[in-house]
Amino acid sequence: MELQQLLTGVEYKLTQGSTTQNIDQIIYDSRIKTKDGLFIAIKGFTSDGHQFINSAIDNGAKALIVEDDIEVINQNITIIKVADSRKVMAHVASNFYQNPSQKFSLVGVTGTNGKTSSFSLQAADMLLSGTSVNHRVEAEQP
Repeated sequence: MELQQLLTGVEYKLTQGSTTQNIDQIIYDSRIKTKDGLFIAIKGFTSDGHQFINSAIDNGAKALIVEDDIEVINQNITIIKVADSRKVMAHVASNFYQNPSQKFSLVGVTGTNGKTSSFSLQAADMLLSGTSVNHRVEAEQP
């Protein structure tokens, strides 16, 4: 998918390169080998993905999403600067997979009492209207 399409709906600043190149993989682990990958540098609690940019490039990343100002000697690398790379990663991934969450409806039932009854009534109503129902129960945490 073209990088420009992945960035639809994202506020960014292009600091180097072009957004017309093809991206075949989104990665945030610099050790992953890729051909035309987009590496997203995420600041974590114990390490910062910006420290691993050179490793990602060595492993095939052709484009970078970063929060910090960086310099990359290789002019063939595209650098996209954003305010929050973690949030942008979710948006870019959704675009990469053609926004799958827009293709289904989700209903959650929470509370102390009556969840099973509420779900059973709602599921019956949905089934009668021709809507498919997928039932999954999460165990409550103590």
